[in-house]
Amino acid sequence: MTSMELLESLNAVKAQYVLEAHGEEISDSNVIAFDNSVKVEDSVNTELRAYTGRRVTMKKLILVAAIVAAALCLVGFAYAMVKLRDISVGKYTDIQPNPQNPSETITVTNEYISMQGLQGSPEYQATKEWQDFLNVYDIEGAILAETGNSSTGYGELTLFYQIYNQEMYDKLVEIADKYDLKLHSELNVVSLEELYYRVGGSFIGDGLYYSNGYIYENGTLQLDGDAVINGELVIIQLRRAVKGTLDEPVLNIGNAEEYQELQYETSCGEQVLLALGADKALIYADSEECFVLVNILAGTEPWLLADTTINMDDLKRVADAIDFTILKNVVEPDMRGDSGSDTLTMSVEEKRMLAYQNVLWDVYYSQSFPGGLDLGYDGYDMSDNKFDLRDIDNDGNEELILVYTTTYMAGMAEIIYDYDADTDSVREQFIEFPGVTHFDNGILKADWSHNQGLAGRVWPYTLYQYNPNEDTYKAVAMVDAWDKSLSDKDYDGNAFPDDVDKDGDLIVYYIMDADECEPENPVDFAEYQQWIDSYTKDAEVVEGSCVELTLENILNVK
Repeated sequence: MTSMELLESLNAVKAQYVLEAHGEEISDSNVIAFDNSVKVEDSVNTELRAYTGRRVTMKKLILVAAIVAAALCLVGFAYAMVKLRDISVGKYTDIQPNPQNPSETITVTNEYISMQGLQGSPEYQATKEWQDFLNVYDIEGAILAETGNSSTGYGELTLFYQIYNQEMYDKLVEIADKYDLKLHSELNVVSLEELYYRVGGSFIGDGLYYSNGYIYENGTLQLDGDAVINGELVIIQLRRAVKGTLDEPVLNIGNAEEYQELQYETSCGEQVLLALGADKALIYADSEECFVLVNILAGTEPWLLADTTINMDDLKRVADAIDFTILKNVVEPDMRGDSGSDTLTMSVEEKRMLAYQNVLWDVYYSQSFPGGLDLGYDGYDMSDNKFDLRDIDNDGNEELILVYTTTYMAGMAEIIYDYDADTDSVREQFIEFPGVTHFDNGILKADWSHNQGLAGRVWPYTLYQYNPNEDTYKAVAMVDAWDKSLSDKDYDGNAFPDDVDKDGDLIVYYIMDADECEPENPVDFAEYQQWIDSYTKDAEVVEGSCVELTLENILNVK
C-alpha cells in the first residue's frame, strides 16, 4: 500500500486503504464517535467502528463523508479556546484487542474532548451528556446486532446521530431540548466552488488543496484536503461547527497536557490557537457564531499517516492560508443538493482530471504507469520529470503529456495519455523517447534516442500522425540520413551516392517505411523537403507549457 493509495482512499472513500496503509492495523480505541461515523458488518470495515457503534447508512454520499470522517478520527482532532483541557469531556475506558496478541483484550483509557464549545456552554454540556449516554449504552452491541441494517424509522436523523432504537432517539431529543439546541436535518456533499458559494467566499489559499467537502443546513461544514509541508504531502481537515445545534463528535486527543500551545494572529488579522502534538497539529478559533478547527495529520514525530514532521512555523503558514474572517461570519447556506464532489456527480471533464491526477500520483510515488509499464527509476528527484495538460490532438479534450526522465536512457519516455469516459480510465495514445516536436495539425516528430549511424548533422526521427478514427497516433515513416563529411562509405563498404546529392551539401536522406528500418533509395534535400512539407508546411509548432512533477503541481490538476 503506497502513500498515494492512502490519499486516494480519502478521495474515493475506500476504507480498507486506511487500514492497509503501511501494513498497519488500527485499533478500536483510536476510533471515536464522529458525526457521520458508521458501524459496518463486513470484514473490511470492522476496524473502522466508532467506539459506541452505529449501523450502516444507505445514502452513498453520506458514506463518502463518513469514511473521510472515520479516517480523521483515527488520529483524533480537537477544539480549544484557551487550552485543550478546557473542552475535555472526560476520560473513557475502552476494551479492545491486544495489538500484540489479538486473542487477548486490554483496557485503554483515553481523554476525549468536545468540538462544540468550552465547558459550561450549552453545546459542551449537551455533547458531554450525549457521549456519557452512548459510552454506557449497549456496550456489548446486542441491541445493535438485533437491529442490523434494517430501517430504524428515524429517517435521515440516523445519518447524523448514533440512534438505532426509540430509547436512543428519545434520549437525543431530550438532551437537545434541555439545552435549547437544534438537531441536524440535512447534509450536502459539495465541490469547493459550491462550498465557497454557500459559505460566502473563498477561505483557503495557496498551499492548501481540496479533496472533499460537505455542509449542513445550519452552516456547519467540513473540508478535507492536503497541504505540502517540508516537501511532503500532509492530510488536512477543516471543520466549522455552528453554535445552536447539537453535534455528535467527541475526539480522542491522547493527553491534552502533551501539546505545545501558542496564541497567534493570522495574516487575516484573526486570533487563533495553535497546538502541536507528536502525531497531529491543530489550529482552532472561537467566534460568536461558530468554532473552527483545522486538523493537520502530522506532528513532531513521523508516524502512520505522515513521514514528515512539522513545527510551529509550519503551523503558522497553514493558518495564514485560511481566511478565518469569512468562516466566522455564518450565513444560512443554500441547500440546493449535492454537487461535484462524488464521482457519481462529477462531470466527464472532472473525472478526466481526476484520472490524470491519479496517473501522476502513481508515477510520483511508485514510478508505476498505466497498463503495468515499467520504465525504471534512477533515484533522482521526481521533479526532474515534467508534465503538461493540453489538447494536443485537437479532439476538443485535454490530454496528459508526461515526460519521464528519472531513469536510464532506454527507459526515458514522452507519453501522451487520453481519458476514456466509457471505461473511466486512461489509455496510452503515444510513447517515444523525449524530444518530440508537436505540430498543431496532429503531427509529431519524435527524435530517436541515439544518432550513432551515418546521419551526422541530421538527427534521425520517426514521424507520427494523429488518427481521429482510432484516437491514437500512427507512425508514418522513419527518417535517417547519410552525412558524407562523417564517412564516404557505409558499413557495407558502399560509396556515398554523389549522383543523388544534387545540391552538393554532402547529405542524402532515407524516408523509410515505419515498419522497416532499411536505409534504401536515398533522396536529395529537395525531395526530402517536399515530402516533409506535405505534413508540416502549413502547421505551427506547438510550444508546450510543461511543469515539474511536484506535489504542488499534481494537486493543481483540476
